[in-house]
Amino acid sequence: LSILEEQQRQQQQQQQQQQQQQQQQQQQAAVAAVQQSTSQQATQGPSGQTPQFF
Repeated sequence: LSILEEQQRQQQQQQQQQQQQQQQQQQQAAVAAVQQSTSQQATQGPSGQTPQFF
């Protein structure tokens, strides 16, 4: 491999890693939002006033 080819390979690997990290962060944020909304419903109930465990 020439030096140029080696540099290109490293750049591609770094870009792929960054994309994967971004996707993971987005997924985690989405999961956290879902967990928050479901836990709020469990404690407050759909009306948002009194706990409802029927």
